[in-house]
Amino acid sequence: MNNNTGIEIVGSGDNKILSNTISKNEYGTIITQSYIDNNNSIKYNIISKCMTDICIVNSKKISIELNNICYNVKGIELYDVHNSYIIKNNFILNIKPFNCFNGFYCFSGLDNFVNLNYWNRPRLLPKLIWNLWGPKFDFHPAFKPYNINV
Repeated sequence: MNNNTGIEIVGSGDNKILSNTISKNEYGTIITQSYIDNNNSIKYNIISKCMTDICIVNSKKISIELNNICYNVKGIELYDVHNSYIIKNNFILNIKPFNCFNGFYCFSGLDNFVNLNYWNRPRLLPKLIWNLWGPKFDFHPAFKPYNINV
């Protein structure tokens, strides 16, 4: 709490960021240069009141699942990220819930998978996610927030 970065992982694999409360930081969680099928996981966390909640750069096989991502300026930012999953998270009252840069790699084909997230309100239709290369979608957004216990 009240730091530049809550948790930072650089060039490392098979890390599990589980069951944390990360709050009031410039960055909640940063994963960078984890590019050799690193299998890092961010799960069951409450990450709130940060400028950027989760920032992932030059990484592969990241799993972001069942997190409360709330009251941040930016929920998730991805830069050159491949083969990753963003599923069953609660995005609540973030100014920009999801930013994707270098969109050619983000969400192209089966490369990255975004599905079943709760996007601040009940949704019956797919959730539009903008990135630099055009719109992408969470085709099955959750109708209600997940009960995520830390």
